[in-house]
Amino acid sequence: SLDQWSLETTADYLLSVTGRTDPEGAEALAQVLDGLPLAANHAAAFLRGRPGISFATYAAEIDRLVMRERDAGHTGDYPETVYATLTKSLAALPEATVDLLCLLSWLSPDGTDEQLLETAATRNPEFLSEALARALADPFDREDAIKPATDLSLLARGADPHWGGLLLLHRMTALVLRLWQGRTARPGWDIRAAQIVNALFPGNVSTTPACWTVAARLLPHARALADHGPKGGAGARSLGRVLNHAGGYLDFARGDAESAIELLEPAVELAREADGENSANFATGLNNLAGLYTDTGRLDEAQATFRRVIAIDEKVLPDDPKLAISYHNLARVHGRRGEFAKAESLFQRSTTQRTASCLWTTPLISIPSAISTTAGPSGRVSGTGALRPGGSRRRRSGSPGPFWASVIRTCHSTFTTSRCWSIAKRALWPLPTSHCAPAPSCCPSAPWSTR
Repeated sequence: SLDQWSLETTADYLLSVTGRTDPEGAEALAQVLDGLPLAANHAAAFLRGRPGISFATYAAEIDRLVMRERDAGHTGDYPETVYATLTKSLAALPEATVDLLCLLSWLSPDGTDEQLLETAATRNPEFLSEALARALADPFDREDAIKPATDLSLLARGADPHWGGLLLLHRMTALVLRLWQGRTARPGWDIRAAQIVNALFPGNVSTTPACWTVAARLLPHARALADHGPKGGAGARSLGRVLNHAGGYLDFARGDAESAIELLEPAVELAREADGENSANFATGLNNLAGLYTDTGRLDEAQATFRRVIAIDEKVLPDDPKLAISYHNLARVHGRRGEFAKAESLFQRSTTQRTASCLWTTPLISIPSAISTTAGPSGRVSGTGALRPGGSRRRRSGSPGPFWASVIRTCHSTFTTSRCWSIAKRALWPLPTSHCAPAPSCCPSAPWSTR
């Protein structure tokens, strides 16, 4: 049975045994050890005679230190390694229980709701082992799979006021399980975890607020997989999609572009690994990331990334409407910089490309407006469009010049093709939405990107 100390007790124990005066470092290591006395005992014994190794260094190397033997002559209360102590108990567990622990080790350490597991067994049993799929599908078999792990304190049960029952796997147990899977004949659960979250994560977070509850539920699992999920092979594509949609949820639903970038950057690398640097999927991921760079004012990175997108699009999508959107996105970066001549040229290329690829343009509007860099309703600078009500506006009689004609035409086509109507209305106000023609069937939109 595994006991658990509070973080405060763990930190005090580390300081007392090692004789150190680094409470912040002790608290940080206590969080990594997650209050497990077994792990704390080994850490304190190791660090006591090694003053050159800090708490932070030990925490950073925890993956290999959990398998390190004690120093000769020092047995203590836990003579075996953390790894050996925890994995020894797995031999006595039923197959479905071991598979359940393996799956949970890749998901959020803050708990996995049992309803999610039940849904996965019902909708996507192909992503589970036969034993685990059968156990999760039946409430009696599910309890029989969970009980042996809770009896050994390898697993705990909790409750969420909104989502019901939770299964909680100790962080150190999860770490050891991930290491154990790589050393035994049970690899592949990282891929299964990514496939399950991918299958359940909604892809329409930008247009359907009703799905935000599900996205919020799956976000902690996306973050856990971002840290230690599959980096290549069959799981990379699934995980890349998960991180892409999780980033979209953070941006659209929470207005947290910085956190979205933290997920989009690894998502782009996964797309490159899975599909190559000249793929449309990789270009779409870059486009989403560059849009967030624009929203957060990181214009140098946005410009360089959009140029990469255009280089790929011109090679693999020369006749696709996405290329027009790529020109438009780079144009608004130049607009934010005040480089209007460059912006005008790109807006005109965007209009020409869209006309050639879709044979469709929206009507010209005779209400010109300046590009605004004022903050939108969320308080951050908007990057979703070029026309904003907060910008300085000048009225003219008749049609606008070619620059603003391109701006308005491209904004209309971009928003009606890819963004939800609420964003289109906000970005194009005070232009009446009656001027925005329905998106043609030849202009597909990515799940949450502006492409």
